[in-house]
Amino acid sequence: MFSRELLDKAFASSGIVYRRTSNTTAFTGLLTSKYAAALRERAHWLMGRFGGMADIELTAFMASNIGRWGADFERFSTIDDLELLA
Repeated sequence: MFSRELLDKAFASSGIVYRRTSNTTAFTGLLTSKYAAALRERAHWLMGRFGGMADIELTAFMASNIGRWGADFERFSTIDDLELLA
């Protein structure tokens, strides 16, 4: 992604920050599959829900919910045992 100039990396006080470039929007606009559209919709939701949070707020949100999500993550580990149809 860096070699195609789709991402920009910067150093901030909170660590390494990755940002889109002007090429990112143009490239993702070319992706027209249903999967890409669903992914774009989820990304917009994610930014709307968490984009305005400060790092400390996001950390607190994750810490207060990770116990609840643990069971979901354990359930996903059993998916490897299933045969999925393409």
